[in-house]
Amino acid sequence: TSPSESLKVTVGGQVLKPRNPAFRAQGNTHYPNQTSDFSPVYNNEIFDRGSNYDPSNGRFTAPVTGRYYFYFCYLVYPDNDNYWKTMGFKINGSHSYNNGFGRGDRNSQNSMQVSTYLYLNENDYVQPHVDISSGTLDFYMTGGHAHFFGYLVS
Repeated sequence: TSPSESLKVTVGGQVLKPRNPAFRAQGNTHYPNQTSDFSPVYNNEIFDRGSNYDPSNGRFTAPVTGRYYFYFCYLVYPDNDNYWKTMGFKINGSHSYNNGFGRGDRNSQNSMQVSTYLYLNENDYVQPHVDISSGTLDFYMTGGHAHFFGYLVS
């Protein structure tokens, strides 16, 4: 395998991914009284194969073009949650329902979560994003309540 190979199939049919990036991070920051859209940062890096996750800004940067799986969750407490919140992913700073979609109900304490498969080009970056339609929410990302992880699928 060379440093540029992202996938190799042996003569015997074994699939090898020498540059198979994977990461997992937890949140250790509390975001109280959120009233507008934001991108939570999961700044406690648990592992990062390939060093592609940046815990200072919560972004994963794709080292190779391919299909990736991503998941994030957090615990939310409503202070004055009049409607809904939408979860998804930003790619290169832009978000769309096509980048993953999850919606949380009003006035509920929940572990909110969303996952998706995304096709990324080399050097694209991904980060979790939450749209808040109205109200005030507390995001508890401490004590193991919040996780963000991803890995190259193909």
